[in-house]
Amino acid sequence: MFPPNLNNALENIYQMLLIKGILAVDIWSEPSKVPLINIPMSTARVYIKDPLVGQAVSGQSSLADVDVFKKSILKFKDVKSETITVTFEFNLAKEYTKFNRDIIAQIRTLYLMTEKRKEEIWNAITD
Repeated sequence: MFPPNLNNALENIYQMLLIKGILAVDIWSEPSKVPLINIPMSTARVYIKDPLVGQAVSGQSSLADVDVFKKSILKFKDVKSETITVTFEFNLAKEYTKFNRDIIAQIRTLYLMTEKRKEEIWNAITD
C-alpha cells in the first residue's frame, strides 16, 4: 500500500466498500527487515543526495506498526492482522532492479531527473 495521503486514501476506500465488504492490505515491515526494498532506496538516497527519499515516515513501511495502521482505519470494523514471510529469488541483478523499478513508487524524485541520471542510479542499484 503506497498512498501519498493515507487518510484520504482510506476514506475513499471506506466510502467505496460495499456493506460488509472486505479490504485486504499488504504492508512491508520496517526497512531493516526488508532489505529487498531498503537497499535500492538507500542507494538512491546516496545518488540523489536526499536523506528523506524512500524513508519509512511516508513510505511503504510507515504502517509496519500494526497499531499505527489500526489507528488509521478506525472506521473499519473487525480489523485483523497476520505476519508472513515472503521470499523472492532473482537469477540476475537486472531482474532484481526491474522488480524494484516496478514497485518502488516512493523514489518519486527519480521521475524529475533526466533519463541518463535515472539510468545511472538504477545501474548503481543493480551493481
